[in-house]
Amino acid sequence: MGVRIAHVSDRRGRAARPLLRTPGRSSASTSAHPGQDWTERRGRALRQGIQEFAAAVLGDDHERLGTIVYGLSNDRLRQAVQDAQARSRHVLVKALATMALVGLVAFALGMLLVSRAAARMTGPIVKLTGAANKIAKGKRGVRVDIESGDEVEVLAAAFNQMLQANEEAMTILEATTKRALESDRLKGEFLANMSHEIRTPMNGVIGMVKLMRAQPLDGKLAKYVETIDSSANSLLTIINDILDFSKLDAGKYTIQDLPFQPRAVIQEVLELLSSRAHDKQIDLIYRTGRDLPTFAVGDPDRLKQVLLNLVGNAIKFTNHGEVFVDATVAARFDDAIMLRVAVHDTGIGIEPVALPRLYECSRSSTARWDGSMVEPGSVWPSASGWSR
Repeated sequence: MGVRIAHVSDRRGRAARPLLRTPGRSSASTSAHPGQDWTERRGRALRQGIQEFAAAVLGDDHERLGTIVYGLSNDRLRQAVQDAQARSRHVLVKALATMALVGLVAFALGMLLVSRAAARMTGPIVKLTGAANKIAKGKRGVRVDIESGDEVEVLAAAFNQMLQANEEAMTILEATTKRALESDRLKGEFLANMSHEIRTPMNGVIGMVKLMRAQPLDGKLAKYVETIDSSANSLLTIINDILDFSKLDAGKYTIQDLPFQPRAVIQEVLELLSSRAHDKQIDLIYRTGRDLPTFAVGDPDRLKQVLLNLVGNAIKFTNHGEVFVDATVAARFDDAIMLRVAVHDTGIGIEPVALPRLYECSRSSTARWDGSMVEPGSVWPSASGWSR
């Protein structure tokens, strides 16, 4: 800050010569009218931001001699303040940038340390989870290698021991199961292959018995032959069931497609079982629908087997009354029909509450009634008694 303009006035306020001239002006150019010149320079100075100050000039006797008026300029101070503000802003921006950079570096370093720590803690768990998933998919030989030096490493060691024990047990179980299946397969194949050899002698016995029954026999001998015939047929039925189950187990059971007469098959079954019904003094009746075709293509042996089982059971579990066989066409298709054969009897039947335990009831009744097993759902109550 410096004095840019000044002048002195007397006690009456009249302007004298300026004490300081405006830079660039010579003494020769000084106006002859100092008052007017001062006024002009004062206006310019005020417009340039120069601050004006006035001070009274006193004599020794404190008498006012005049006034000194001077103007001070703050350009240098303003420039210094601006320079200081600029330097402060630069320093502040630099400090903020440095702090931000340090913060980013610290954040990145912290994230790196946290990720490493998390990987050190969760890595073993991830390995155990992956091994468990592989085992769940059926993969064998899975092991986990964890060296964390804590409880997780102990857990991994126990996990590996468990896997080793399970694989050894599974190996033993598979070998045992394979031997059992192979033995069962061999037995099933043996029975299936022996079906013809077992049935042949039984058919010969039944044939010879039929020839004996065709001969004139006395009462006791006829009774004996009839008993032999009934027992032989029952034994043949049991043998057929056993062999058929063995064929199913061995995968050799096939359904044939042969032309046959449905009515003839039903009549043959009832003729075979008529002697049993006669011995128990019960009526054995059958009826075939008018729409039943004379000829059909199918497996007459399987149809005969099912009918022998159902009608035979109906006779065995009926002490009085009748056994009625009803054969009808349940549905017709373009090139096939659905044959429905219902077997009704007036036997002991099965209580409705015991129907869910049909197998158990059949097993417990077999010893008493000498009956064969029936399939679940093949027996249900009807208005006239029980149907199969």
